[in-house]
Amino acid sequence: MEEENGAFYTDEISKAVKESMESFGIGGLANDIHGPIRNKIASVIAGVSEQNGQLFGMLEFISNQELSQKEKGLLQFWTYEEMAGKWSVQFENQAIPVEDGELYVSFYNELYDYTVETEEEFFANPHDQNMDLA
Repeated sequence: MEEENGAFYTDEISKAVKESMESFGIGGLANDIHGPIRNKIASVIAGVSEQNGQLFGMLEFISNQELSQKEKGLLQFWTYEEMAGKWSVQFENQAIPVEDGELYVSFYNELYDYTVETEEEFFANPHDQNMDLA
């Protein structure tokens, strides 16, 4: 059901995420990445994607160079850390006005069920995680 996974509110959630990302500037969350991999990442922008009636939270990484499997693993861990705190906590405490009240959205997944995929991989693979709504 769309109401249960957020797809019913895609426009409102997408707008709130976009407004949040605008406050970080062109590189988005990339400035929070540290170490040698930082030089390869041009930007990290949060967003949402609706796929088959389900809404997914996502981070779009734009890299200057191809990433190794190890570097993708580091980004996967960084994503978990970023979503367990920092930006995700700020975002989930922000009320999103919707027609019938307010909505609170979290990108956090305590199962550490984050993946780092190319755009082609993301759209080719079925996904079953739902964005958490409160």
